[in-house]
Amino acid sequence: MSSTVPPSLEKKVWVTGASGFIGTHLRSTLAATGFDVRGFDLKLAQGPGEVEVGDLRKLTARDWEARMVGSAAIYHL
Repeated sequence: MSSTVPPSLEKKVWVTGASGFIGTHLRSTLAATGFDVRGFDLKLAQGPGEVEVGDLRKLTARDWEARMVGSAAIYHL
């Protein structure tokens, strides 16, 4: 199966609800298996990966599109 996304970017994943109990554990698990973890939440999160603080409801479709370029998946918690 071929992909148009460069292999270095296929491992970028996003987790919403990144600072919660499940989000924190999911980010740790994904990072431990080699994923480049990015997160989004209303409050700052401890743990692996970069986490943006903000309200998802205030993002436009273009805001999301810019963030998702090169991402393999998003886990919406």
